[in-house]
Amino acid sequence: MFETDRVVPVVIFLQRPRQLHRGLRLRNEYFEYLHFRYLTCVLPDLPAQRYLDSDNLVARLNLPSMHWPTSMKLEICARAVQGLTMLEPDPERHLKYAGFIDIYMTLDDNERMIFEQRYRQARQGPF
Repeated sequence: MFETDRVVPVVIFLQRPRQLHRGLRLRNEYFEYLHFRYLTCVLPDLPAQRYLDSDNLVARLNLPSMHWPTSMKLEICARAVQGLTMLEPDPERHLKYAGFIDIYMTLDDNERMIFEQRYRQARQGPF
């Protein structure tokens, strides 16, 4: 339908896997029905600081799953929220994606209070 003759499969890991497979096989004892290799992206291996000001919404939303020093936790959260508000025009999606940031950032009550005080202007949605 779209005249696509090439597909590049990519698997994004939110957490570092115990064993990193680079392909998938669908088979039984008689036949192999599907076999392909895929590119991998292990988010905890990416330095979050490289993507703090990215204009790529997916990169900004995934900052919490990337590698960053503990001292930057609140800034990482703020940059993810800021990216969401700047790069996604749909308010319905703000609610949806803010939930992802919240889940993967895992702020405790004290951190949430400090975040609210320090980054009030970045806050949009259910934080």
